[in-house]
Amino acid sequence: MYRFGWLVMIALIAVLWGCSDRTAPEPEPVAISLQVAVSEAALPLVSALAGEARKGEPSLELNLLPPSHSGGALAAVRTGDADLAILTRVPRDEEMRGDLVYMQMVRDGLVFATHPGTGVANLSSDAIRAIYSGEVTNWSQLGGRNHRIVVLDRPEHSSPKITLRNTVFGSDLTITENASELERPGMMDISLTNIPGAIGYTSLGGIISEDLQLNILSLDGIRPTVPNVEQGIYPLYRSIGLVIPAVPDRKTMLFVDSVYHPDREQFLTSVGYSAVMIDLTIGILPEINPVQQAERYHPLEVYLSEAVGHKIAVRIVQLPSYAKLLDEYLGGRIDAAFFGSYTYAVAHANEELQLVARPERGGVSTYKGLILARRDSGIKSLEDLKGKRFSMIADTTAADLFVRAWFFRQGVPDPAPYLGKLQDAGSHESSIEMILSGEVDAGAAKDLVFRRMADLDPAIERELVILAESEPVPENALAIRRVIHLACVRCHQDQSGDRPRSANLRGRLAGALRKLDSHPDGPAVLKAVGADRFIVTVDEDYANLYRMVDELGIDLKRRK
Repeated sequence: MYRFGWLVMIALIAVLWGCSDRTAPEPEPVAISLQVAVSEAALPLVSALAGEARKGEPSLELNLLPPSHSGGALAAVRTGDADLAILTRVPRDEEMRGDLVYMQMVRDGLVFATHPGTGVANLSSDAIRAIYSGEVTNWSQLGGRNHRIVVLDRPEHSSPKITLRNTVFGSDLTITENASELERPGMMDISLTNIPGAIGYTSLGGIISEDLQLNILSLDGIRPTVPNVEQGIYPLYRSIGLVIPAVPDRKTMLFVDSVYHPDREQFLTSVGYSAVMIDLTIGILPEINPVQQAERYHPLEVYLSEAVGHKIAVRIVQLPSYAKLLDEYLGGRIDAAFFGSYTYAVAHANEELQLVARPERGGVSTYKGLILARRDSGIKSLEDLKGKRFSMIADTTAADLFVRAWFFRQGVPDPAPYLGKLQDAGSHESSIEMILSGEVDAGAAKDLVFRRMADLDPAIERELVILAESEPVPENALAIRRVIHLACVRCHQDQSGDRPRSANLRGRLAGALRKLDSHPDGPAVLKAVGADRFIVTVDEDYANLYRMVDELGIDLKRRK
């Protein structure tokens, strides 16, 4: 038997939105029709949100396309058959186009539930696996009533099954051949309601919003409540989100603004879903002392959190090395970074990346690599460096790429065997300190760090001599992943006339950075990061960097 609840929901929405409460003769409002493609499992949420959207815009009509799975809903947006899609899983990068944006709306708890009367309220993960493998077949084996267990399952391609394969089930659990595989999510709820002894997994939001009379099981002693899902205490959940055009039209934003309105959080909780609070994680490089670097970026972290908008907190994290920053970005564990020129080039070659902005100070928004030695060392040329100890910083433009290019141009293809010892200093500040202390005979560093240190201690400039400097490359620029799974609400709310703003977080971040010099908090933030303002940055600005890469024959593509 198939579930027809979704048909009732569509009819209810049509009735609610077709009615009009007129207390005085007024012109009938022009209907605003929005075509929405929905994953069937998200229908209870859409039904709950329908009336809320109606309150804010009575003329908005939501026309739901026949429900399908998330892939089908997304395809409807790509083909133009729908204005937006509501998915019950995060889309894969290859499914998204550059003109589409995914926005998380809620977390929906994924719960194990049974038909009422099994006599079991909590199951361990081991017991769940034993049931689904067929090892346990009667509820009495788990302290419940003497009744056969009816195992209900979902297809491998479904979002809840994927979630369980990554958590409780694991990839190697063989499901018992006695399990009934249900293609549609509605069939799971109907079967759990009507089949004595049945166990299955379904949506916490769906159970609460539809007031289904099911026995919801605790998992490993943890109750699947909305607060527990929101705080990450209960581990099983899936994301429900929107896919909308990167530059959405007015009718789309009427619905989006309703969904993400701050007043909606309490409502969503009441119908079984947890509104999403997400960290936008931005990595920074170890240029200077870690404590000073953290203090330098903290005011910017606070400012961007306020500027990006509701439900997103910007979190700036300091990585211990340039290589680690690349690993964290390419591994998907950070969303953006203030990249050095070379790390930007590598990241850009391996992932679609959008440049946001870079700092400028005193009219300068570039830096150079320097090769330095103590003035009293007698080192003045390439020949003087032979057999000497030398400090550098791996995966940097100023103190790695430039070093190799400089030696290469002078007939030394590989500096490592030419030098006595090539040592990775970890940061530009450390490299300079190693030269000053005599730990190494010479080394490389970024000129901006050298100038900052010399401003604090003029003796540094007297003690060191510059042997060579690179061509200028862009100062560390903020760049963000092109396809990013975050909800940027204020990105859409500052619309005027017929020119809606981009839904991409890049636009919001770029605007926030570029208006820092006119913002009340701007002077303090800019002073902390050592800048006068932030300016637009494009890939063409990296021409000098790319010339060094080509000169050295470096393949920027990383093998994953």
